[in-house]
Amino acid sequence: MRSALTTVVLVLVATFASAQFKINPGERSDRNAEYRQTAANYCRLDFDGARITSDGWNRIQPLTTTRDNPEFKRFMVVNRYQILPDMRRDHGRSIFDVQYDVVGEYDLSGGYFPSPATVTVQVEVSDSNGEIRIAQTSDARPFVGRTRFQQWLQAKLATETDPASKGVLQSSIERFQNQTKKPQSGQ
Repeated sequence: MRSALTTVVLVLVATFASAQFKINPGERSDRNAEYRQTAANYCRLDFDGARITSDGWNRIQPLTTTRDNPEFKRFMVVNRYQILPDMRRDHGRSIFDVQYDVVGEYDLSGGYFPSPATVTVQVEVSDSNGEIRIAQTSDARPFVGRTRFQQWLQAKLATETDPASKGVLQSSIERFQNQTKKPQSGQ
């Protein structure tokens, strides 16, 4: 009799305690949607070239826990990106896989080189002092869309005065344009 009473009391206490700390399933899915939206905003701004210009960093920085733009010597040029549907949780962070259709890579000292590939990057989103932010990515390089890259290259070429650097920029433009040319019919 005593063990049955103890069991009933424990079940009631456990039920009461779980009711006090229960998370509304709708609340969790809303929070997950906010995490996904933050990752999407970060990827969109990165694709738009926000990380390759100093004024662009001011637009993307509020989405991150990082004060300064991480240093990079290279960045990827991409056709498109896609945030894959599955999300993982690890150590209080939501992790999204972002798949990039890479067409080439730009080295700040060597220029542009075509290197088509598919690259998957993990974007970790966390709650930082009540604000949802990008905590880190598995690849710190920027992933810039082709159109923004071409605009950036042309702007750099227009302001460059060093002949060697100008040559690197001009050959980068040529390699990029040759890569993006469509074959004419009959070829």
